[in-house]
Amino acid sequence: KNDTPRIAAMEGEDTIDNRKHKQSKEGRGAKEKKKDLKAKKEGSRKERHNHRAFSVANIVRTQRTIQRNLDRSQKKEYVPQKDRRSSDPDQSPPSLVVIMGPKGVGKSTLIRSLVKIYTNQNLTTITGPVTVVTGKNKRITLLECPNHPASMLDCAKIADLVLLCVDAKFGFEMETFEFLNILQTHGFPKVMGVFTHLDQFRTAKNLRKTKKLLKQRFWTEIYEGAKMFYFSGIVNGKYLKNEVKQLTLFISRVKYRPLVWRNTHPYVLVDRHEDITHPNVTDKDPKCDRSITFYGYVRGSHLKAGMKVHLIGVGDFNMSHISTLTDPCPIPEKDDKTLKKKDALLFAPLSNVGAVSFDKDAIYIDIGRSNYTKKQEFEGDNNEVSDDEIDPEEPAGMLKGLQDIDGAVDEKMDRSALRLYRGSKAIEAGSDSDEERDEGSLVSSTSANDDGRRPEIHPGMKVDKSDYDEEASTDVSEEPDSDAESTEGSDDDMEDKSDDESNYDTEGGSGEMSWKRDITKHAVESFLVRQASKLNLQEYVYGSNGAKKVTDDQGEDDGESSDDEEFFKLKKSSRDKEASNDSKLSESVLTENDSCRVTGNEGGNSDVGRWLSVDSALIESIRDKFVTGNWGANEDDDLGSFEDLETGERYGPGGEVLSGDGNSDSEDESLGEMNDAELREYHAKKKAAQKKAYDQDYDEENIAKGSQSKDEDVENEYLEELKRQKEERLKRNETEFGEEGERARLRHEGFRQGLYCRIQIDGVPHSFVENFNPNLPLVIGGLTPQETNLGLTRCRIKKHRWHHRILKCNDPLIFSIGWRRFQSLPTYSTEDENGRHRYLKYTPEHMHCFATFYGPQAAPNSGILAIQRLSGNISGFRIAATGVVLELNASFPVVKKLKLVGTPTKIYKNTAFISGMFNSDLEVSRFEGASIRTVSGIRGQVKKAVREGQPGAFRATFEDKILLSDIVFCRTWMPVQMKEYYNPVTNHLASNEESWRGMKPKAQLQIETNIPIEVNPDSIYKPIDRPDVKFNKLNIPKKLEEALPYASKHKNESKRNRKGYVARRAVVMESSEKKKYSFLQALNSIRNEKVKIRKEKKEAKRIDQSKKSAKKEEALLAIRKVAKKRQYRAKGKREKAKENKRQKVG
Repeated sequence: KNDTPRIAAMEGEDTIDNRKHKQSKEGRGAKEKKKDLKAKKEGSRKERHNHRAFSVANIVRTQRTIQRNLDRSQKKEYVPQKDRRSSDPDQSPPSLVVIMGPKGVGKSTLIRSLVKIYTNQNLTTITGPVTVVTGKNKRITLLECPNHPASMLDCAKIADLVLLCVDAKFGFEMETFEFLNILQTHGFPKVMGVFTHLDQFRTAKNLRKTKKLLKQRFWTEIYEGAKMFYFSGIVNGKYLKNEVKQLTLFISRVKYRPLVWRNTHPYVLVDRHEDITHPNVTDKDPKCDRSITFYGYVRGSHLKAGMKVHLIGVGDFNMSHISTLTDPCPIPEKDDKTLKKKDALLFAPLSNVGAVSFDKDAIYIDIGRSNYTKKQEFEGDNNEVSDDEIDPEEPAGMLKGLQDIDGAVDEKMDRSALRLYRGSKAIEAGSDSDEERDEGSLVSSTSANDDGRRPEIHPGMKVDKSDYDEEASTDVSEEPDSDAESTEGSDDDMEDKSDDESNYDTEGGSGEMSWKRDITKHAVESFLVRQASKLNLQEYVYGSNGAKKVTDDQGEDDGESSDDEEFFKLKKSSRDKEASNDSKLSESVLTENDSCRVTGNEGGNSDVGRWLSVDSALIESIRDKFVTGNWGANEDDDLGSFEDLETGERYGPGGEVLSGDGNSDSEDESLGEMNDAELREYHAKKKAAQKKAYDQDYDEENIAKGSQSKDEDVENEYLEELKRQKEERLKRNETEFGEEGERARLRHEGFRQGLYCRIQIDGVPHSFVENFNPNLPLVIGGLTPQETNLGLTRCRIKKHRWHHRILKCNDPLIFSIGWRRFQSLPTYSTEDENGRHRYLKYTPEHMHCFATFYGPQAAPNSGILAIQRLSGNISGFRIAATGVVLELNASFPVVKKLKLVGTPTKIYKNTAFISGMFNSDLEVSRFEGASIRTVSGIRGQVKKAVREGQPGAFRATFEDKILLSDIVFCRTWMPVQMKEYYNPVTNHLASNEESWRGMKPKAQLQIETNIPIEVNPDSIYKPIDRPDVKFNKLNIPKKLEEALPYASKHKNESKRNRKGYVARRAVVMESSEKKKYSFLQALNSIRNEKVKIRKEKKEAKRIDQSKKSAKKEEALLAIRKVAKKRQYRAKGKREKAKENKRQKVG
């Protein structure tokens, strides 16, 4: 039996039966199975279904599992937020990496180390943004963040990744926590920690302990699991290579989260700027407004030409001009998998990288050499010096060319000449035309030959070089083609001219240079070559339309009849010369994208003749590509026809229906008989039928695909469809514009992110140029139309828990909202249950409140951060409050309490005359019917003004009789007027970071000027003397007392003052009782004496103990005093050492 499967396999059978499990023949299971088989054969078997087999074992756990799965699916459902970063690295701007940390933690060292790893270059100074290519498809911009609050705000608004540098030996400092709070307010980007100075720990135990504490605190502030890097030491002024490489690895892999503000606003981090104001204007008025161009990558959304921008730290401006430039730090276009060191680019215009360095007053170009000496000037053995060829386009070549100038500009202008037309004499500068007309020269007489040709030049003849230069220039100006072609032709002419000038020949006694030989022939040949390279697609496609062409032969013929008095004359061409001219066009090429711009013989071997030949007829094959429609006999008939794309109907020029989309002739006839109303109704029904058929097909298709799935699948399909539609829309935009329509794309959608732009802004204050600090970041942010308006903004705000004091109403605060930083006066309020906003003098300690201030409007849900002062040494946490914008409006109602106080003058039962509350009868009339109240709680109401007595007195009624000593008050609500104060923070216009000063609070001014605080005498608390009030005895009438119950009746206690019988009786003791009584008295006397002695001894002992303890406490105080002095001395030494260390590092 065991060999059966093996034999079956050897014989090639398809199936192999393995050994089966042995069936149980005895036991409970076998018996039950036998019974089941027997019942099945007899047909008496009952199908039993155990309902508990499919039930839930644990109901609570199952409910939690279901709820958890639902929560997870709900979290996956989100509105897809568009990341405006392009997937193509060439079209996306470099990622902005901000390096932030306190002074002396190693920020500059970290940037130098990263640049060394990426580009293998050493940066001496780090100023402004530093852009490097980090990989084949990635580049980043490194920016060091200063410790000034304004710069920290600017960097937090634009950072994609933050490297938070911390001195591990010293620990976290206040600037680190301030920057983290700024990031939380303005959109939290990716944050990674970099801990330095780990080499200063002496033991590994302290190092591990410090790392653990720093990690816990860092994770508490950011999020659990935030990435941290530890830099252990410095070698040659840079961090260790392996540690920096680990950091670069994570920088290349980080994924940036799109932030809402940056997705809706464009911004540009300025790499450099130039002052293009005309020097004459600045010479006349050095303090005039300047025109400045800013350069940088566009980030965020699209920057449109007419958009108003905010130059952070300067003000709002309109862009005068914006244009795109070539990317200064492009990604290498290679197919290699990795980036080679030679392809790594570095762009740091303000960090003195390369041959250009920027200073406050000038721009310096390092040419690499001190001076240049011509080879001909060497004597003796110096002739062996190598002649290095220098490119004239390079800075060194330009400066070398300046050394060959033989005269100043004014001297050259004196020697210059001008020829008005061919055949005339050149007019020299400073000469009279009449005198020159009488004097003849060889060149002028020979130039007026009958054939119109230039004279031949023989050795020994004096030739005016400017004459031929002017003639060559006039030939170029007579070309009838576009400006671009003429420019290219002039470039070719300059190349030919430079080639001729580079050759010197000293053959012959006159020493004439070889470039002057046959100059006329060379000029004619160069002109004919340029003319032959012209390509006119319009003639090729649509045929020759009699365009005028000028040839050399025709120019000679026309030159015979030219007259000196006729300056310009139209030169006509004959048809018999067109063939010869067209033969020259075969040298042009059609290999470029835009063949109408082809000039010269760049293409090589492309032949245009085969396009023009009759046999090939290639021109005819593409003729229809340039028109809409087909060339034919019915061409004119189709020009006026059009087609309704919705209904498929075609109409002629007169509006008649030509044909339908598959409609029959009968239907056409019926449509022709309808009027306009019937036609509209017919087309509406047809559209409805088409839509219904489409819906049915769509539903059937869903049913075929299984549309009876669960609701979750339907929602997922809906979200996927939204994403798919968005991708298709983006693809349509790309295909619609394409590469050829770049100008149209920029005109419609603006300058998208990733483009390197040049932005010109006029009207910039002169102080910006004079006080510009390149170490501070400069950002240009785009503004929406709403953000340019000024108005009231209501926000929900909360005082920061680390700020040392609460905020007072109407004290100036510096707000940071969006791109702006400005100072305003906030008014605090809280909302009551009835919706009334009640005025608050101070902010609550641990609660939110509302703040209303005047300034530029921002979109709701925008983050707000408030700082009291930007300048000066502020001890403690500088961020005063954080909040969010709620609503915008022209006015917000805020009210505060006002209590009007009066005193009664006359009282008549429940009526009283009150005075001192109002000043006139008019005020009383405004408050008629108002509720009033006394201090004792008796309520009343204002009735009418009293004509007699003090002005403002009125009659009031109360619910009970009041006293003359009562004080009556009326509670009212008075509206609070908002103070419209707006002062933008223009720190870039100040001479230094600390010089900008805004409004100061009154308390700060009093402290700075030593002015005593004003004291209001009414606000001083005075001792209150309240005399004891003696109330009269309450007299109750007898009739009323009789009617009262017994418990309420007055009791006469005076009758019980007499002593009773027990107190008045005499007690006579017996002799035995007297002995007992005297014995007890003796015992009590002894006990009292002992107690007295014991108390005296205890008091004396207590006095001695207090004296001893006083001496001991005095000795302990002396010891503690010495210990505290020692502790303070050591602490002061440590702080002084740290301060000296920071000063050395800084």
